Amino acid sequence: MTEPRNRLCRPTPPTVFLTDSQIIVLGISLLIAIAAATALFLWVAWEFLS
Repeated sequence: MTEPRNRLCRPTPPTVFLTDSQIIVLGISLLIAIAAATALFLWVAWEFLS
């Protein structure tokens, strides 16, 4: 019965402050997601118009 109480009382590390490597990884993944969405949109528009 002591483990759940210890987990609740232990403070969680703040996720607001990110390290430089995490910011770089998030930025690269965001750029990849935007590029994939743009490519998919252009491909659908090209198939729809042609």
